Amino acid sequence: MRVPGGTYYLLAFHPGYLPEFYGCEHIWEPACRVIVESDIDNVDFALTPLVRILMGRLFFGGRIVEGDTSMMKTDIPVSGAEIFIMNPNTEEVLSYAITDQDGYFYFDNLDVGTYKVGASKPFYRFTYLEPYLSLAASRSDALYRMWRYTGIPENEAGVKPLRFSIVAYPNPFNAQVAIAFSIETDAEIKLDIFDITGKVVRKLGDGFYSKGNYIALWDGRTDKRGELPSGIYFAKLTANGRSTMVKLILLK
Repeated sequence: MRVPGGTYYLLAFHPGYLPEFYGCEHIWEPACRVIVESDIDNVDFALTPLVRILMGRLFFGGRIVEGDTSMMKTDIPVSGAEIFIMNPNTEEVLSYAITDQDGYFYFDNLDVGTYKVGASKPFYRFTYLEPYLSLAASRSDALYRMWRYTGIPENEAGVKPLRFSIVAYPNPFNAQVAIAFSIETDAEIKLDIFDITGKVVRKLGDGFYSKGNYIALWDGRTDKRGELPSGIYFAKLTANGRSTMVKLILLK
């Protein structure tokens, strides 16, 4: 496969096996990152079979959206997240699902019983969505929230703490870009994506933020989830009467 140069987390999954990031980790934080600067090969995975295959008759589904807190005032679907069904006592992973582009997930073949539900996605905090899910009948109405990870390592993002700034990585990007920004004082902020005509195509943040470092993720879609074409876009941060922006290059 061909991808733009940059730093990536690689995830492999297959039915009957535990999904794993490169580096033999099923949680993203300790996983190994792959830096793409030229053609590379021999990036190998060793997937671990799930301990047992579920053969129940119940299904369980729902949706995951972003948390709405003072850290990131957005409420959009969390796509591409790993959702785990675990034994609540041993945390053995029994089954997993990957959320679709609208944040929906679905499990089947579950037995009546009690489970623990967890979720992981790069640049989001690992979250125990439900420590004790009591499943007596099939359901598809679960609604969970995940929160963005707000720590920005200086050596990766290039952002010094408490300095009004904005950067993006990887850039150019294909599926998703991380937009890292910092504000040195508490402020009402706006974080918008513009096309080259100056039209706002996506609103990523709007509200009161405490001083600190933040990361917003953009998937190249509009507020109405429409796909945007390849091209040049701009992420503009406005706070306390000041603004700064970074150019984004979307390649498909």
